[in-house]
Amino acid sequence: MHLVKVECAFCGKEYLKKVGRVNEAKKFGWNQYCSKECQSRAKKKKIEKPCGNPNCNKIVSRPLSQFKKSKSGLVF
Repeated sequence: MHLVKVECAFCGKEYLKKVGRVNEAKKFGWNQYCSKECQSRAKKKKIEKPCGNPNCNKIVSRPLSQFKKSKSGLVF
């Protein structure tokens, strides 16, 4: 069983993986992740920005499409 160092496509951390799995991922064009957490975080399409209200200091998490549809560019 040979192991190769691979870099996580999300966080950039290096980890060891079997050569066969690395070759399989290259063949099919798959990204490689160090953990299930990094894999799920890479799939999220949400953006976090501060609230558009100047009196509110909360961070708002919305899908990218809502930011694009907003005429003012602000989301509350």
